Formats: sequence, C-alpha cells, structure tokens
Amino acid sequence: MPKSVPGFASGMEPDLEPVADWNFGIRLFGRAYYVNLRIGAERRSPGRLAAEGQVRVPLVATAYVTTGSVLFCIFGVFCFLYLLKSMAGINLFSGASPFHPIYALFFE
Repeated sequence: MPKSVPGFASGMEPDLEPVADWNFGIRLFGRAYYVNLRIGAERRSPGRLAAEGQVRVPLVATAYVTTGSVLFCIFGVFCFLYLLKSMAGINLFSGASPFHPIYALFFE
C-alpha cells in the first residue's frame, strides 16, 4: 500500500499513477532513440522544480510556442492539400472558394 500523502483524509489514498505511460524506441538518421512519455499530475514541489531548473514560465511559453507551431503547420498542410484538390478539379463546395485568390497567385 502506498504511503499516505499529507492533506488527504484518513483512509483515502490518491491515485499517483500517470494517466498515460508510453515507452518506445525510434530510429532516426541511423541512430536509435528511446522515448518515455508520462502524462499525469505534477507531484514535485516548486522548490524541487526550481532546483532542477524547470521554472514554470519558460515551460509554459515553450508549450504555447510548440502548440502554435503544430497548429500552424497543420493549417499549412490543409491549405496545400486544398490547393492540390483545386488543381485536380475536384469541387467540394459549390460557388467560389476563399482559396481561389491564392490559387490564382501561383497558377494563373
């Protein structure tokens, strides 16, 4: 049985297991890498996070920049695929498309 955590009622033990725990290996550019991804509640104290160099502001900023970059790339891929669809002559919607001016810049 796990140790009790201060602040919890007697007899109630918190679930300290991660929500997700994925371990896998990948091979990139001729080298092998091991990836361990654990998703769960943060249990480290602010003092320990500071001692390990994991200050909250840079981590949050990095998360926002990464998320924004991924969304921007997904939008770019969507636009590219939509332009390819237009070049192939496939119409998903009736009437004019909001992407026709972009298409005209490159192909007319």
